[in-house]
Amino acid sequence: MINEIRDYFKAQIRSVDSDLRFDGFIFNNESISTNNIDKAYKLVIGTTTPRLIDVAIEAVTNVDVLIYKISGTNREHDFNEIYCKALAIYSKIVNQENINQDDFIKTIQSQGISPEAIDSDDNSVRMRLSFLVTTFFITEE
Repeated sequence: MINEIRDYFKAQIRSVDSDLRFDGFIFNNESISTNNIDKAYKLVIGTTTPRLIDVAIEAVTNVDVLIYKISGTNREHDFNEIYCKALAIYSKIVNQENINQDDFIKTIQSQGISPEAIDSDDNSVRMRLSFLVTTFFITEE
């Protein structure tokens, strides 16, 4: 189930910007090198809240996507550019037509898009896209 969530998010991000690469870290506490910040993203799969329904489990999982932009001299333009990219990624991820109902993932809801400053870098911005992913699967007997 976790692989399916990760694969779905990677595919949707790649469809918006094929140059973006998953940084390979599972948590948000590892830094992306400054050389790769415009080309890498983080995919953080967080807390899962499962609920038993008869012999099946419905689980809601928190997922954050973090994308970055190094600002040049035109910071307003760079901010707008990354915000637009975040909106494009968001629309691909939550589009119900992109979710294969035969698999575990049933729905994806947005929890918002948040621009964030990066403490160690005054010239960069991070966009956090937060989602709730609902999955449904049968328990093993």
